[in-house]
Amino acid sequence: MQKVEEEGEIVMVKEHRELDGTGTRKGHIVIKGTSERLTMHLVEEHSVVDPTFIEDFLLTYRTFLSSPTEVGKKLLEWFNDPCLRDKVTQVVLLWVNNHFSDFEGDPAMTQFLEEFENNLEREKMGGHLRLLNIACAAKAKRRLVTLTKPSREAPLPFILLGGSEKGFGIFVNSVDSGSKATETGLKRGDQILEVNGQNFENIQLSKAMEILRINTHLSITVKTNLFDGAPHLPKIGDTEKASGYSIPDLAVDVEQVAGLGNANKKSKANTVGGRNKLKKRLDKTRIILPQKPYK
Repeated sequence: MQKVEEEGEIVMVKEHRELDGTGTRKGHIVIKGTSERLTMHLVEEHSVVDPTFIEDFLLTYRTFLSSPTEVGKKLLEWFNDPCLRDKVTQVVLLWVNNHFSDFEGDPAMTQFLEEFENNLEREKMGGHLRLLNIACAAKAKRRLVTLTKPSREAPLPFILLGGSEKGFGIFVNSVDSGSKATETGLKRGDQILEVNGQNFENIQLSKAMEILRINTHLSITVKTNLFDGAPHLPKIGDTEKASGYSIPDLAVDVEQVAGLGNANKKSKANTVGGRNKLKKRLDKTRIILPQKPYK
């Protein structure tokens, strides 16, 4: 047993393991620790016999932490340390890809993703940013939101932006606090895909608003799409800088990000085969992440 002490207290216990009889794969595996120390171990070097610590932590952290925001706050803090930046990014990408339900529908965790996206953009980590966008788009599920207006003249309890005239889908920019829309789960960053059977993925904003206003019963199909997938990732609300909101239209250079092939060869994200390849690569994010931020 190896005990890790801080200020005279045991904060982590590791056990020595050998994975083969040759002794070439041996080291210490974490078996228990304080919640703070286990969280910190996310960004530390892991033993060759304990390569899945991050995945194990993400599966079990709710048993010893009250909220995922506790982990999120520490990750944002550690991201500011250049020595920990790649490790933090690895953790977040695995988290989003393997446990997107921790983020979807949770305003605090949605805000965490926005802040993390801003950090990646600030540090010009374009490859990692694309992986984050692909994971979010691939994991988000379609949801049905039903709203009833007292009359056609009643104002909508949310604000939209986008529209095909600007190369956008239709997106929810904000929802009135305490409104029925909020209660039914409509939230900022939702892309409206369909209303009362009418496709909203390629429609002008004025036409979309007209449909929403003239109907008192609204059956709205939405999907969380916080990031638009455009090359420069404009923020929601920044309609002047944006060029598109459709992630399937993005030709993602995963080979260049991961160093897996020709940098000029694009992944065909519009095909079923292409999406499956992207999913497989995302499932192996821990392995394919580059050692240094992609410039």
